[in-house]
Amino acid sequence: MGEALLAAYLQTVLDKLDSRQLMNFARQEGFESELRKWKKMLRKIMLVLGDADEKQLSSKEVKKWLDDLLDLAYDADDVLDEIDCEALKRQNNSSSDPETSSRQVQDILAQIKEITTRVQDIEGEKTDLELKANHGIRSSIINNRTPTTSLLDSSEVVGREQDVVEILKLMGLSETTEAKVHANPVFGMGGFGSDLVNLRYLDISDTPCLQELPPHVVDLKFIRKLTKFVVGESDVLQLRELKKLHHLAGSLTISRLDKVKDVEDAIVINLMNKKNVEELNFEWCGNLDNTENVESQVQILNLLEPHKALRKLGIKDYGGLTLPNWIDDSSYSNLVELSLINCKRSKSLPSLGQLPLLENLKINGMLEIESIGTEFYGEASQPFPSLKTLKFKSMPKWVNWSLPVGITSLLHLRIKNCPELVVPILSMFPSLQELRFTDVNNISNGLHCPTSLTEIRIAKCKNLRTLPDGIISSSNSNLQVLEIGFCESLESFPCGVLPSTLKRLSIRNCRKLESISEMLLGPASLDRIEFFEYPNLKSLPECLCTNLTFLYMYRCESIESFPETPNLTGLHISYCKNLKYLPSNLPKLTSLKYLGVVGYQYENVELFDKNFPGHFVAEEGLDQSRARFYTLKLLSTVLLGKPAFRSLICHGLVLAEDSK
Repeated sequence: MGEALLAAYLQTVLDKLDSRQLMNFARQEGFESELRKWKKMLRKIMLVLGDADEKQLSSKEVKKWLDDLLDLAYDADDVLDEIDCEALKRQNNSSSDPETSSRQVQDILAQIKEITTRVQDIEGEKTDLELKANHGIRSSIINNRTPTTSLLDSSEVVGREQDVVEILKLMGLSETTEAKVHANPVFGMGGFGSDLVNLRYLDISDTPCLQELPPHVVDLKFIRKLTKFVVGESDVLQLRELKKLHHLAGSLTISRLDKVKDVEDAIVINLMNKKNVEELNFEWCGNLDNTENVESQVQILNLLEPHKALRKLGIKDYGGLTLPNWIDDSSYSNLVELSLINCKRSKSLPSLGQLPLLENLKINGMLEIESIGTEFYGEASQPFPSLKTLKFKSMPKWVNWSLPVGITSLLHLRIKNCPELVVPILSMFPSLQELRFTDVNNISNGLHCPTSLTEIRIAKCKNLRTLPDGIISSSNSNLQVLEIGFCESLESFPCGVLPSTLKRLSIRNCRKLESISEMLLGPASLDRIEFFEYPNLKSLPECLCTNLTFLYMYRCESIESFPETPNLTGLHISYCKNLKYLPSNLPKLTSLKYLGVVGYQYENVELFDKNFPGHFVAEEGLDQSRARFYTLKLLSTVLLGKPAFRSLICHGLVLAEDSK
């Protein structure tokens, strides 16, 4: 794994972390500080990539570190996509209650916490591996202007976490074991005084490590929003105490249900009567070793039947063999979102197709599911009439998916870590716009993708030898994004004409894939091409480059040249050892903002100088143009007579023979 490739992946993540929309949403939901941690640690990690790239040749530990880092970057990118999608939905749905915490955000938060832990581990391991920062010589020649950014330094900002801490102190909740409520473990909230009897609102939703509530929280007779109730060891914090809180509304998570001592408590709290609660989440601790505990979980969940106007429901770490009968009752006519997370022993799914307004369904970590058939759809003539997003993840035994009828409203389908699944015919989803397969190994050639698709992303499908017919076809009149990555057995694309709507083509680490220049034809409106670890690529068809604005090639070892690209704003070439010359029109590309040349032993300096873009200057309103060069030979060629650069990054420069 090369430094440039990993740096590109990490830079993609960092670029997304600079999104104003994404960070505003993170600030509203209370996890902005987590994302800022990512940025800080990832930048430190990037500084040692050069050293790691060299040491991986002689150290298996460093090679594994780089592999772990690549997986991390890939997963972080996925999570940021989910955050961006959720932020966009929130922006487009102004009528939604801003105080209602969606289950989707809670799932995202759990993923963020997990990735934060992984980043911390990887960042810590670089010290153990003795990886050195600024390996070689890295310098930056920039103007004196500070780069513009829409984001403030978190050290200068008092955010939501500190606000909560101060509020809790004012409330007398001063005995927390950690100062930061949202990001760090909180094991208690003691000191809850009687002067809070009129409290109406207590949001402790972003506290995944909270293990105990103050004993008098159930005395808050007028409280309307208590986002989380943690069942405790003591009698005063048992589940039945929730019956005292008659005015609860909005979102409620009941966690540590494994601590319930009396199953009858589930009846006593009378969730049927808490009609202002719009979202309910039931959570256990995930320990399935105790058989008696598992049996009580089944009884408790059966008795926790909520009112029929519920809008969102989540069940996490439930250990029963079956899910309750009430969950697929069609009378839950307002339910729009359902998440089943880590129900590891359940062997079948309820008839969820009978839920008339269900829009978002997430099924994750159901380890015993082997088949999904007619029982999933129920008796409705048109199952899932409102479903828009369907996600399956981490179901290692799932093989068969029977689709007796289509799901006509589905827009987004994501399947991840379901290696045994035989993917069904996708024409059963005639409105599908987004398709993502990750670690799905049985994709048939007769996939029959619907023409409505705008985005296809396929990754880590190790048995995939050829892309299914119809994915690359001029008949796919709406396809805009096609990404294929880490498919180690992929050998060929179907021959044909690319859709005229395709904007982005990305092929990553498909080392057996034949050169697409012999398989694909235009016309195409591609504006971005990314090729990583694509050794068989021989050339780029001219028809693909007409409207291209960004081209990234890493370790495309067979390519010798590529045609003129008149609209380029960015070009990066890394370790393409047989590339003989740059396009002759580069001097005319006044719109070029980024040029990277890495691991490239350019033979003809005069020709390079002639073809180099002399007008490489930032347009007004942009921070800087950038260029990267990795040998003194290239650097000296570029600097002579080229004073217009705003930024140069010089890495691992090789000195001349006289060491001057």
